[in-house]
Amino acid sequence: MLDPWTALSLAASIAQFIDFGSDVVSQAREIRERGSSVQTQHLKEIAENLKNCNASLEAQVRSRVAEGVKLTPEEKVGLQLGVLTLADSTSSQRTSTTLLLHAIPLLKK
Repeated sequence: MLDPWTALSLAASIAQFIDFGSDVVSQAREIRERGSSVQTQHLKEIAENLKNCNASLEAQVRSRVAEGVKLTPEEKVGLQLGVLTLADSTSSQRTSTTLLLHAIPLLKK
């Protein structure tokens, strides 16, 4: 016979396993029916919005260049890389933005 704590632990483990299994089955069904999960679609939308935002910012910087406005070093590097970073962002935010923007083509495949 099991002591009460062991029995409770076993019951909780079984319930957790059943919950996990039902999540896996429902995700598999969703992917089969829609071709991708809702989370994947959401990530694709975010990536597309980021791409559009970056293109808009890049166009603004390019128009500033055309007007003869001097760019900050960050803007110059951003234009050279094809990835615009905001001068007032922290280093970690710039890195995250750069990584996300490089991930966009991978999400489209």
